[in-house]
Amino acid sequence: MTVNDLLRLAPFSLAIITLLLAAGGLFYSHAYNRYGHDVAIAFVARVRFALAAATTLVVPALMLVSFGRGDVPDWLTRARASVLVGLGVLATLGIAVYLLQAVGRPATFLSSVGRRVRPNRLNRYAQAKRWRDDDVFDADLQTRAWKESRPPDDSAPAERVWPMKIELPDAADERRVRRRMAARRLLLRAYRTDPSEMLFSGAATGLRNGDMRTWRAALDVIGRRLRSSKLTPAAMELIVENALELEEGAHRNGSEDGKVRIARALGEVGKARLEAETALTLAYGLSTLAERRIYENRPVNAVVQALESLSHANPRAAVAAVQRLGQHLVPVLKPPAQIYGSVAVQPAHPPMQLVDLLGELAGRAAKQGDAELNNSIIDACALIAHKLPGAQDAETVDALGFVFADAGLEAARRYGAREPGWAHGALDAARELRRLYDTVRTHFDDPHQPDENKGSWVIESIGRVGSSALANKDPIHILTPWRGRSDMGVYVAQQLSDIAPGPLTHPLHELYMRQHNQETPRELREEFIGICQRMTDDLLGFRIELEVPTTEEPQ
Repeated sequence: MTVNDLLRLAPFSLAIITLLLAAGGLFYSHAYNRYGHDVAIAFVARVRFALAAATTLVVPALMLVSFGRGDVPDWLTRARASVLVGLGVLATLGIAVYLLQAVGRPATFLSSVGRRVRPNRLNRYAQAKRWRDDDVFDADLQTRAWKESRPPDDSAPAERVWPMKIELPDAADERRVRRRMAARRLLLRAYRTDPSEMLFSGAATGLRNGDMRTWRAALDVIGRRLRSSKLTPAAMELIVENALELEEGAHRNGSEDGKVRIARALGEVGKARLEAETALTLAYGLSTLAERRIYENRPVNAVVQALESLSHANPRAAVAAVQRLGQHLVPVLKPPAQIYGSVAVQPAHPPMQLVDLLGELAGRAAKQGDAELNNSIIDACALIAHKLPGAQDAETVDALGFVFADAGLEAARRYGAREPGWAHGALDAARELRRLYDTVRTHFDDPHQPDENKGSWVIESIGRVGSSALANKDPIHILTPWRGRSDMGVYVAQQLSDIAPGPLTHPLHELYMRQHNQETPRELREEFIGICQRMTDDLLGFRIELEVPTTEEPQ
């Protein structure tokens, strides 16, 4: 094969290159306008496009070499040259078809780009960004050196000596840790860009252009790609910051559905089992989304649904967010107007949705025997109840009280069975239910009951808590002990001692007679009512003073 024969293929090669550049430029322009520059550049800068370009440039490169040498390489025959040109044609057609299918379909396009978004890369970038601040790096260095200088956890604890001394790491250990962390800091400087930023940029471009398919696909990819248990707190902070900025863009463009989808995407991220600090960062980020749009029911309900998704694997973080969000919603968010009719669908009330979520978590804590989760639910109910009544109706208050009472009763039952870790819940539930009773009596009227019986269900709930706690006679040292009697049960009864005998009569009779209270042994209920009789110096509607075990009672 001569040089002239090879140069005859030049028109074919130039046509192939022209078609490849034209197709690439056309589809790149479309991707740039539809998905944004970050996503378009990330899509084009890939190995498959580099290989296609190299395939089309093989024959022109051979032409230059042969023309300069004045001779064609011996291995290049006409058949092989034709094959190389054919491969260039196939590569050009393949790239054109691939671009046509990928760029025209947002889900396919963004899923292809999203493969670069990996939790490990995001973690490294977040750590590199954090260590750009020298003060933060020094603080992390001191923390790491102190942790590594501590004895292992399985070692016997040292005997406590007063005054206490804090042993700092010696200079050699600190230098060793500094060298290791400095080397890691130097390696992390290669991570200069946020890998998830291009997906958020694509969603922002879709919102700005009014292209619903684009931003929905971007948010779906964000939820799938970032759902990982490997995420660090610093990486989660980046995700939350990007989501909050994107939500601002959705608000500026008047896209309520965009706000809803952003909350759902974060809920998808929260389905993975995260570290405690990471989950808490995500939970507070979701709460911030709702606090920004506190009067918009759809976005707020979407945040509540996202917290429900988070609660499946990270229940304690979800409770912390519900506690914070509930304190913002209860004072200002009124229940929706009632809709009447056979096919009417009542709008969801965000505070009621939060209470339902707390109720589900309380049931899970009882089923799993999780004292810490149950205690956190009681604390959340108590702090939300401090904001009552606010703009809430009696139905919302009753729903919160029932969740509160169920969690407190579970704590009292397990405390009565001497299970460790449940005393805190029983104690707080009794005190805060007594506060809730005052709220119900002061701010709500029940036309179906006399004023004397208003809020009686709260007193009955306190009685159930106190009766169950009487089974445990261990002292808790919060009041003058009655030897042989449960301090916790007496403390609960003391919460009712400043109520007039009239309002106490009906709920204590309900505690004594109703079938749903039969789960608590009858002798414990009788003992609790007898203690209340002695504290109030009244029979409380009973014909006789109920007998209680003889103890040495304080005067």
